Amino acid sequence: MAKDQYNPHETEAKWQEYWKKNNVFSFDQNADKEVYSIDTPPPYASAAHLHVGHGMHYSQFEFIARFQRMLGKNVFFPMGYDDNGLPTERYVEKVHHVDKSKVSRKEFIALCLEETKKAGKNYYDLFTQLGFSIDWSLLYQTIGPRARRVAQLSFLDLHKKRYLERTDRPTMWCTFCQTTIAQADLDDLERSGTLYHVKANVKGTEEFVTFATTRPELMMACIAITVHPSDKRYEHLVGKTAVIPGSHAEVPILADEMTKMDFGSGVVYWCPFGDMNDIEFVAKHPELEVKIILNPDGTLNEFAGKYEGMTALEARKAVLSEWRAENVIEREESINQVVNVHERCKTPVEFLRQKQWQIKVLDQKDRLIAQGRKVNWYPDHMRVRYEHWVQNLKWNWGISRQRYFGVPFPVWYCDECSKVLLPDESQLPVDPREEQYPKGSCTCGSTKISPEMDVMDTWMTSSLTPEINADWGGKERKNFLPMSLRPQAHDIIRTWAFYTIVKSYFHHKRVPWNDIMISGHGLDEKGKKISKSAGNFIVAQDVIKKYSADAFRFWAAETKLGEDLRYQEKDVATGQKLLVKLYNAARFVFMQLSDFDRASKPELTTIDRWLMTKLHKLIVSSTKQWKEYDYSRPKAHTEQFFWHQFCDLYLEIVKDRFYDEKRADQKPAAQYGLYHALFSVLQLFAPIMPHITEELYHKYYWSDKKIKSVHVTSWPAADDFLVDEQAEKIGDFAVQVIEAARKYKSEKKVSLKTPVTARIVGPLQEDEWLLIVDDVKGTIKAQDIQYTFTEEIKSGPVEESFVFEIIQTS
Repeated sequence: MAKDQYNPHETEAKWQEYWKKNNVFSFDQNADKEVYSIDTPPPYASAAHLHVGHGMHYSQFEFIARFQRMLGKNVFFPMGYDDNGLPTERYVEKVHHVDKSKVSRKEFIALCLEETKKAGKNYYDLFTQLGFSIDWSLLYQTIGPRARRVAQLSFLDLHKKRYLERTDRPTMWCTFCQTTIAQADLDDLERSGTLYHVKANVKGTEEFVTFATTRPELMMACIAITVHPSDKRYEHLVGKTAVIPGSHAEVPILADEMTKMDFGSGVVYWCPFGDMNDIEFVAKHPELEVKIILNPDGTLNEFAGKYEGMTALEARKAVLSEWRAENVIEREESINQVVNVHERCKTPVEFLRQKQWQIKVLDQKDRLIAQGRKVNWYPDHMRVRYEHWVQNLKWNWGISRQRYFGVPFPVWYCDECSKVLLPDESQLPVDPREEQYPKGSCTCGSTKISPEMDVMDTWMTSSLTPEINADWGGKERKNFLPMSLRPQAHDIIRTWAFYTIVKSYFHHKRVPWNDIMISGHGLDEKGKKISKSAGNFIVAQDVIKKYSADAFRFWAAETKLGEDLRYQEKDVATGQKLLVKLYNAARFVFMQLSDFDRASKPELTTIDRWLMTKLHKLIVSSTKQWKEYDYSRPKAHTEQFFWHQFCDLYLEIVKDRFYDEKRADQKPAAQYGLYHALFSVLQLFAPIMPHITEELYHKYYWSDKKIKSVHVTSWPAADDFLVDEQAEKIGDFAVQVIEAARKYKSEKKVSLKTPVTARIVGPLQEDEWLLIVDDVKGTIKAQDIQYTFTEEIKSGPVEESFVFEIIQTS
């Protein structure tokens, strides 16, 4: 690469090292400046490679950190790794081909810690290569001592305030991961299924009643058959007994309004716990004896009789075989089903009785909606998703997980009186699985004490990222909460946003942050979700290596906040072209500034004031948009200003002042315009393209500014003194004439340098025209221009605003 060409890879590495060495982005604990704090999303430590979507999402709020820093704020921009809990465990099981139930807890946790270190390095490498202005001294890990202390302190505080309860009721269970899960951990899966219409004999009669079911495998758990109280077809059966085919179990026929008359046969057989309806039904009928036939791994237990040890699918086949042999299946109906599956493994959810801790949120819905409305949502419509989620909650937040790698509950139990035993806050963090109860005995006098073996849901810790950043319960940062900004993706509004609002309200009776910005997802070129299994995985570092970090970041700024973004390589290539153009334009500009007095304030011409007016209107609109977390429009408008108004027009217009000695007196004004406009352009681009702007700042401006980085210079402020509406109007007319001349020469296939003689009829007064005539003549290479004023032509589109005619070309 030639010496005078831009080399992005050398340049980007150079400035990344410079920023690190000079602590350019360090949070100043003692600074007397407004703090702008970012509740950075801690990514799951469960990825060997990171795709373009990761880079896009994190880039979008990294832009905000840089903008706020240039506003003069003391930016608190940490990083965390969400390296505990089920996501990490599942990743370790997959990578190491291990079953956690067949290795010791100690061995499994060691594997988890090993993988979290690798994943942490992957994120560090990507974020560093992208030039992120993170203060890495603020790094935390959700399995680290500080996070464990904060999570356990949260548990103690919730327990003291009676927001917690320990239940022994049916709960959602994943048979693959073998743990309880929460409502927010569910996805909907559409699939085809079969509804079986099955005859059951009414005991003591020749009559049969037909029930409909999609789950024959739960036959051995059947406790009742119901009909609707208003269903005239079956009212004579209520109070009688049905004999279930296959098992030959005798169950009562009841009238219950939960029965849907228009579904299947209008008769339901209840086999707890096949779905959430079973839980409600059992609660209504405590007289019925429930028989749980599923093991935690999804196989059938001893209560399933001859089906013991079978998987649900094996038992289904066996039951159907028996029913067919007994000729009790009236018909089989194909249906489409929507079933709840665990979002991590896509396993259909079952319901098992399991002791677990829950945070009580169902009785707080209205208050939690009100808290959400105190936060500024960007985009605003994302708040509706939050409210819909809260309104449709059906379960309290279950936080117990039957796994190994997570934050332990700070809980022991007395074996004699079952009392819950808790440590003092000063003793946190603790691990009851490894440590004895600190007080030695229960208040009842018993020393027989058992630890809680479950671990906390990963969201129990992740929901406390504001408190972790504030070091709640430790060397707490004063006046730190609420934080300024929570950036996150739209798919975890139901989890991370909701749970964090819950915790902040329950603990502090306030919101966790002032603003929340919701981003979309990175998609492949066809708009599909990026995944290895789909064969469309685009490694972010590969794109950076082929192009540059700044070009990647340029692509990440293409879409509006909240919208998904397709990866289009041509957009990255466009960003790369912009870098080269910016570098070359700056080099040309400073070739003209060797004799420029930086402190001078020359009298500006109309065209100079036209440029400054355009620039300062851009600064005003961009600043407003940036403050509203809109990065795409400022980027697009700055790009348009740079390419068109600065390079295509102003640079070309003022060249004549440098080359024509007769116009030497106007040269300082052109130098002033070039110098100050280019600096503002660098600043406006800086949040999105930090490396090229740093390079050009140090190359051309640092000697004047003496500020260590363009990223800590003051954000450009609009100067009303430089705004000249009249100059803008006159300059716009000059631009129309220039573009018409260029179009004419292009159509005639002659050089733009070809001299012309022109006739123009336009709306400018003669004295206004004289303010720009030299600039127009010099730009279009006109030897002479005959200009005539007319009131009949008003400002508007080019073809309507004036008459332009080339009289002669030389």
